[in-house]
Amino acid sequence: MVSGRRDKNTSLARHVTMYLLRLELNKQFSEIGRIMGGKDHTTVIHAYNKIASAITSDQELRNQIASIRETLKRSPSQ
Repeated sequence: MVSGRRDKNTSLARHVTMYLLRLELNKQFSEIGRIMGGKDHTTVIHAYNKIASAITSDQELRNQIASIRETLKRSPSQ
């Protein structure tokens, strides 16, 4: 997730992770950037906006994110 790889699947996973950190944990963009390996806050904003936009038109992505969110809600907090 924090590697520099830019292939489509890795980038999508990284973007979804950033989106969920913001949505579920209400982390600040700069903090998410640090968590994700020192990304700039503008990179995180771009990722968040990209996923937020994509889920309005991509039913499969919307379902995958909903599934991840449900799994996170069922997981015991540590």
